[in-house]
Amino acid sequence: ARSSAPLMVLASIGLVTCGMLLLSPMSSKSHFIILLIPAAAIALKFVSSERDWLSLAILILTALLGIFSARDIIGDQNSEVLLAIGSVAICTLLLGFGCLRICWHAGAQGSMEGRTSVTQAPGTNVAT
Repeated sequence: ARSSAPLMVLASIGLVTCGMLLLSPMSSKSHFIILLIPAAAIALKFVSSERDWLSLAILILTALLGIFSARDIIGDQNSEVLLAIGSVAICTLLLGFGCLRICWHAGAQGSMEGRTSVTQAPGTNVAT
């Protein structure tokens, strides 16, 4: 079994970037390029382990909302409507949720492994 530590670190950084963007009062649309970090964590989760279809759904929905908020693709009026309903914030929340799921599952697996491992008391010898 492969270690999930690098994925956990990437997901943690992604979660921090999502929170940073959502909590900052001065975030503009160009700052949201940093959402590639949580998207990379979710994509890595999807391709490296069992096919997590919720992760794929988050990535597809985020990509569609992000692409269709561009004025060149759907026009000025439709783009303004998507931005008004908070499509950029929804994308950020979705990616943050995906990273939170990764951290939650990695933490749960780590605690399960910790419970099943046998520890040796200091000063005792184990016969081999």
